[in-house]
Amino acid sequence: MTEMEQFVRLVEEKGVDIVRDRHGFRMPNVDMSFPFVMISLCTGGTARALYNMREYSIKKNDFALTMPGYIMRPLDCSDDYTYVQMAISRKTLDDLRNYLFSHDYGKYHYHPVCSLTDIQAERLLTIVDQLMVISAHRQEELAQRNHILLALMSVGYEYVNYYRREQDKQFGADPQYAVYARFCDLVVEHHQESKEVQFYAEMMHYHPKYLSRIVQSVAHGITPRQWIENYVVAQAKRLIASNLSKPLKHVAYVLGFDEPTSFYRYFKRVAGITAKQYHNSIAG
Repeated sequence: MTEMEQFVRLVEEKGVDIVRDRHGFRMPNVDMSFPFVMISLCTGGTARALYNMREYSIKKNDFALTMPGYIMRPLDCSDDYTYVQMAISRKTLDDLRNYLFSHDYGKYHYHPVCSLTDIQAERLLTIVDQLMVISAHRQEELAQRNHILLALMSVGYEYVNYYRREQDKQFGADPQYAVYARFCDLVVEHHQESKEVQFYAEMMHYHPKYLSRIVQSVAHGITPRQWIENYVVAQAKRLIASNLSKPLKHVAYVLGFDEPTSFYRYFKRVAGITAKQYHNSIAG
């Protein structure tokens, strides 16, 4: 079982996994996509990362939330970069929605990072420490474990929503960000069904040229086609890494390609190497 498979299984079993004071990036310059929510709070140093093909700078007290299925690529970090990492499974996320007063988490699609003050960060870290204590127990040991976890996470989420309210006003005033977020959502949901810009433009009731203009504006020059291709290949890499013992055609069919050869050509054109070469590079 690969490290990624072990991590995914751990999160699914526990519902939430928290690591305090993680140091540096484990896999810099590698596209990563997780089937659950990833939350981080920088506790020291600086870093840079790509999220949805856009670059973000991270510094102390910056809070970041990435939604399931989205692409993140750590770029580089300072030697003293440390952070809290929390992963929340899809099932726990679904349960959490019943506890939340605010359901506008879509805003994290187009701007996942917000800056907190020292006091605000300390308040969140207090909740994180409580979550770590509760999550260390099994449901059999602590009957109300899951309810307590959900209650604590909902408090933390409402705190962050309140802290970033001024930032949200700034981005909410620009309708382009909402269009971009909707496009990203649709690709995440339907990339197995279609990899054509026309498909997504029609779903959004836009002309492809209009959609392209908005995406390039928000994503700093990246076209919708490039976004789709990069996303599909990132998912392919994740699937290859998680299924090293299975033939590559398995990944092709999971991603919706009619023929494995079509997938092999697609992967090589976008990634610059063959799927087989990528498989061998991580299989050792």
